[in-house]
Parts: sequence; C-alpha cells; structure tokens
Amino acid sequence: MYLSRLRIQNLALVDALDAEFSSGVIAVTGETGAGKSMILGSLHLLLGHRADADWVRKGASRAVVEGMFELDDTPADDARRAALAAQGFELGKEEPLILRREVNESGRSSASIAGRMAAIGQLADIAQSFVDIHSQHDQQSLSQKRWQRQALDAFAGTEDLARRVRDQHAAWHACRKELDDWMARERELRRHEDLLRFQLAEITKAELRNGEEQDLEQRENVLANAEDLKSTSASLLDLLEEEQSGMLVQLQHAARLAQHLQQVDRDTHDWIAAVSSALISLNDLRIQAASYASRLDVDPGELVMVQNRLHEIAQLKKKYGNSVSEILGFAEKIEEELKTVGSFDEHVGELQRRSDALFATLGDLAADLTEKRRKAAKKLAAQVVKELAQLGMQQAAFTVSLTPLPEVGASGGEDIEFLIAVNPGEDPKPISKVASGGELSRITLALKCVATSRDDVPLLVFDEIDAGVSGTVAHAVGERLHKLGATHQIFVITHLPQIACRSSEHFAVTKSVAGSRTTTEMHLLPPGERENEIARMLGGASATALAHARELLSGNGEARRRRTP
Repeated sequence: MYLSRLRIQNLALVDALDAEFSSGVIAVTGETGAGKSMILGSLHLLLGHRADADWVRKGASRAVVEGMFELDDTPADDARRAALAAQGFELGKEEPLILRREVNESGRSSASIAGRMAAIGQLADIAQSFVDIHSQHDQQSLSQKRWQRQALDAFAGTEDLARRVRDQHAAWHACRKELDDWMARERELRRHEDLLRFQLAEITKAELRNGEEQDLEQRENVLANAEDLKSTSASLLDLLEEEQSGMLVQLQHAARLAQHLQQVDRDTHDWIAAVSSALISLNDLRIQAASYASRLDVDPGELVMVQNRLHEIAQLKKKYGNSVSEILGFAEKIEEELKTVGSFDEHVGELQRRSDALFATLGDLAADLTEKRRKAAKKLAAQVVKELAQLGMQQAAFTVSLTPLPEVGASGGEDIEFLIAVNPGEDPKPISKVASGGELSRITLALKCVATSRDDVPLLVFDEIDAGVSGTVAHAVGERLHKLGATHQIFVITHLPQIACRSSEHFAVTKSVAGSRTTTEMHLLPPGERENEIARMLGGASATALAHARELLSGNGEARRRRTP
C-alpha cells in the first residue's frame, strides 16, 4: 500500500497542488521557510488531527486535502480491505482508497472515506493504521507501549503466541466473569429464597387455572341477574308453548296447511320441508330454554363464593401479574430460580474447575511468551544499538524493559517498554522523555531497519531525521532509508543532500510572490533540475557543487526514481 496521489487546495500558502508518487523513498527539499511542512500538515489532516481555520488560505472558503492510496494484492492489503468493508467502506479489488478532509473558514471540518461521509474519529482510526509520522512534535507510534510490544513480538517471531495468549486470556476472563456473576446471583437468591418459597406456596395454594377469571366473571354476571334471567326465559317458554297461540302450535297448523297445498299442487312440495325445519328448530329452542330456566334455581350462597374467588385472584394479581396467566408464569420463574439455588454448588464448582484450567493454560502460554520475549529483547537491543551507532548516536544505550505484572493480562505477563540513554552516565528512560525530535526519528529508523520485514505500517514520514547529523552519518541515514524503501513508502523532509540523493523521487518545494500573494508549490524534479537542487543543498550553484551533486547522484544510481517525470 502506498500514497499514489496527493491533492491540496487552499491550504495555508498552497493554492492548488496535485502530486503523484510512486512507492519507495520520496525526498522533499527546499529552502528554509519555503513550506516543506505542508506535506506534514496535509497528512495530519488525513490522519484526523485537529483542524484550524488559520489553515484555510486567505480569501478561500475552504481548504481541501485528498489522498489516494493504492492497495496491492497482498494478505496485508486484503485485511485492510476487509477492515474497511466491516466499517461500511467497501472497495473493489483494484479500487484505490481515497481519504478526503475539508476545513471551512470557520474551522469546522468534514471527512470522507471511499466517497462516503465519515466521522473524524473513523478517519483517524483508519489512516493511522497505515501512516506513521516521525517528527519533532509527532511521534505517533514509537512512544506507545502497544507499538513497542508489537515491535518486540514481530522481531521475536512471537506474534502467533501473543495472539494465543490474548485469546486464552479472553476465554478465561469470560469464564471468570460468568463465575463472578453466578456468585453474586447466588448471594441474592439466598437472601430471597424464603420470600420465593412463600410466594410460590401462596400461588400454588390458590390452584389457579388459565381462563378461570373469565369464567368466574361470566358466572358472577349470571348469578347477579338470576331473577331477571329466570323471568325472561319463562316468558320465552310461554311464547313458544302457549296452547292456543304459541309459536309451536302455529307452526303445526302451518304444516297441515302446507300438506294440503301439496296434495293439490306439487309445486309447493318444498314448503312442507321449510315448515318442518322451522318446527324442529323451535322445538330445540324450547328444550334449551327449559333446561336453562331449571339451572337458574341456584344456591344463594354461590354468588358470594364466586365473588370471594374473584377477590382472591385480584389480590394475587396485585402482587404477581396482571392476569392469571402472568401469575402462573411468575410461579414458573420462581420454580426455576429455586432449582438454580438447588443446583448452584454443582454449577459453580464446574465453572471454578473450568476457570482454573483456563488460567493454568494461560500461565503456561504466558511463561513461554515471556521467555521468548526476554531472549529476543537482548538481541533487539544489541541490533538497535549497532544501528544507532551508524546513525550518529554512538553513545546511546538502548534497552528493552520487561517488568513482571501482578497477574497475567491479555498482552502477557509483563509490561514492555523501550528505554534509552542518549548520553553516557545517564540511566535509561522512556524514549519519549529523553530523545529529541531528530533522535526519535533516527531511533525509529533503526527499529524499522532491524525489523523491516515485519513492520505492518506501509507509509512512513520522517521530518528532521537529519537534525544534528552530517557527513558519514548522513550517508548512513540515507542508506538505511533506501533499504527501508524496498518494503515501505518513505517520505523524508530533509536538508541534507546525502539523504535526498538516495531517494527514488525528489520533489522540490518553492515559494513565490506575485503581487500581494505568496504561494507555495511542489514539483517533481527531472534529472537536470535534481542536480541543481542537490548542488543548492551542498552550498550553491558553483561548478564544484554541481560536480559534487552529479557524483552523489551517480554514486547512488540504484536509488534513482522508478519512473521518468
């Protein structure tokens, strides 16, 4: 993965810039004050850093920075595509990743990832996983213990073992949490066990059944209106059974008339069937009404019993649910909780045994990881010291501290920290508290070179890596940057020709004034202009400087640019 294109509009002194890059080492040079730091400022915006209204060019309504990153067909870039897709930013197989940041004149900013609007935090999380800036004020990863631990594991080849420790710790922690939850739950259940048993006994004693309340309410309604119902049903029976004009008598007469009509006219044959059917229905109604009326002779005490039962159910509803069904459901939950209390010791014992086994395995894995880390730490420190000596820090003492933790954690059984003493006689201290900006960049370069094949951050930016160095050390810095450029894309902002000449592409930053407007520009140098820029960095445009520039460039032909501008 590498940055293939950078577009900047109305950012500080930049009016409009559109630069394309290849992979490898890209040198950025120019006079002091020309605006070389714009590359840092633009990348800071793409990394989600805080925006400022002062960054918007005077007279413009907004500043825009857009970076295009090419992803290769590698497992690392496939993983990056998958991570982007998981956050909703899906890319095609050969589609570049475009990050964009806009800042308006009031200082408010917005971001987009792969053409979709994104939160600034999302932009930061994504961009900072593949861009690392090293400058006097910006050491993104070097001072972070997480990065230092990962760097040691990468050097030691213990990344898989560290992952197993992390997974084992997660499994043990989940089991332990479940055990703790059960312990807390058991204490609560023990406190409420008596209450639970009382509640269950109260519900069980009531002998409730689903639908009972509705049946009782209907029966109460009948009993309360028994006299009226009895009178009404008696009137219905009179209407059906009255000897002279009752409905049954009338229908019987109608049946005789229909039979007479049929004897004369066969077309009336169906009438007899209709009258007979009505007669059967009315007779059934009479039987049912008589039976219903007989059941209305009820015991006066039954109404009181029904009302008492309804009152009992109402009292239970106040405590345990809004219906008989809910009360019975509550009783089932109580039974389950009481069963849980009964099987608690067995279940907790099983969890404790599982937790102990997981923790024992975690301890074994962590001990193995610790041993491998300690062995690798000595080798890493020795190789970094050797690299630092070549980078002008001959007196530096670099160590990797492994401090045992009280308990094995997700990262292992120790706290890992890189310590350095820049000057003789000093005790090693955390890197960020001791080294200057230039020293931090060289320490980073040394670490990157020692573990270059295992580093998963593909784009590195070095600013002020040449601070306080010259001559042989400058050549050594350039050589190591060139070596690192075989596996990374490197942007190096430098004042030293020994470093610039080792780049595969060389961009010059210039500042010009037209009228009352100052503008910063950056362009790729062709061979002739590159010689002139190297000569300028050597001290001027003299014949001697030009000859020296040609010598530097010809002596580093293997590091020339990979494409012709």
